[in-house]
Order: sequence, then C-alpha cells, then structure tokens
Amino acid sequence: MKTHLVLLMLALPVLAAGCYVQEGPPPPPRHVVAYEAPPPPPPPQVDVITVSPGPDYVWIGGYHRWNGRAYYWVPGHYERRARRWR
Repeated sequence: MKTHLVLLMLALPVLAAGCYVQEGPPPPPRHVVAYEAPPPPPPPQVDVITVSPGPDYVWIGGYHRWNGRAYYWVPGHYERRARRWR
C-alpha cells in the first residue's frame, strides 16, 4: 500500500503537467474592407402616364437606379397584371 502511495506521489506531477494548455498567439487581424454608401437619390422625376394598352395592364412608376457610380432614371411603364389563381 505504501509503495502504491509513493508511486502515486511521484507520478502526480508528471500527470498534472500534461493537463496544462498554453494558448498560442492571437490570430492575425482579418482584412477589413470599407464600403462607402452611395449618396441619396435625387427627387423623383415626373412620369407622363399614357393611356393603358388594355384592361389587364397596371402602371409601374419610374425610379432612380444606382449603377455603381451614379443614379439614372428608369422610366415608368405598363405591365400586364398578374393572373389570380383560384
């Protein structure tokens, strides 16, 4: 019994030394990309709404679209109304 106790006392520091985990250096910072928000669009232009080509058509108003460098005006147009499924 004493022999086991002595062996345990001798082995304890060796066993405990394996339990220590040393943290490595912190990871390098990631590459940061800064994006600049585009300016707000100009006020809407006046669209001239023409006569509808038929009763199934609905007017879609024009809008400013950003192309990466500047806004450009997309004029309004008529589109065929979606069918309703019953």
